Amino acid sequence: MKKSRRKFSADFKIKVVLEALSERLTATELAQKYDLHPNQIAQWKREFLNHASDVFKSGKKDQQQSQEDVSQLYKKIGQLQVERFMSSGNSGALLHRRPLRTQHATFAALGSSLDKGTLLRYPETLWC
Repeated sequence: MKKSRRKFSADFKIKVVLEALSERLTATELAQKYDLHPNQIAQWKREFLNHASDVFKSGKKDQQQSQEDVSQLYKKIGQLQVERFMSSGNSGALLHRRPLRTQHATFAALGSSLDKGTLLRYPETLWC
């Protein structure tokens, strides 16, 4: 019967490596305690020490990269919102909207050809 390969969590690996770095027990004793091969512990320890300097590196690059990622995500969100709005059928109303009134016309200025009812039904006649 074939044994399945064991998978260890990162927390377990850290626990074993920190205990190995404390050097209270030998690699052989640790291997027996955790049911591992001493070479596995040595490999995890070497890997841990090789990447330990990454913890203390300046986070400015990561922070700048994350800000760029956020700005790209905001752009994508805006693009998707526009696409959704355009496909919803309400886009025609937006494209045919008239600008806000900048000048107000008076009844006297429009002359006698327009009455109050016409202005209420067709307010665009007030635009100058």
